[in-house]
Amino acid sequence: MMKALFKGVLAAVLLGSGANAATAAPPTDPASYLMNAIRACWSLPDPGANTGAVRVKIALRPDGSLEGNPVVLDAGRSKPVEHSAVRAILRCAPFKGLEAFASSYEDWREVTITFSPSAE
Repeated sequence: MMKALFKGVLAAVLLGSGANAATAAPPTDPASYLMNAIRACWSLPDPGANTGAVRVKIALRPDGSLEGNPVVLDAGRSKPVEHSAVRAILRCAPFKGLEAFASSYEDWREVTITFSPSAE
């Protein structure tokens, strides 16, 4: 159940809302930490490009490092969003703050993140 909720929270928050992650309250759960970290590294694609939502799956080690490369699940749907999403994940990794949530590692070991430049 936690894993499904975790994915849903990430999908809902990684929208191109322009919110400032730096002013947000400190994360109290792994989903909040991860979405704030990735949002801080994510640059939205050009407004005129095909910018549909894209899902990216990542596998993480207990120390917050990536276990392999991010996998785009919606390949070909929106190349600008695909590239910006993968670039953000690679730029931010390792996610050292996840170590604080080691007791729930199985819940965040594999995560699917939805990147959407607009609230579709």
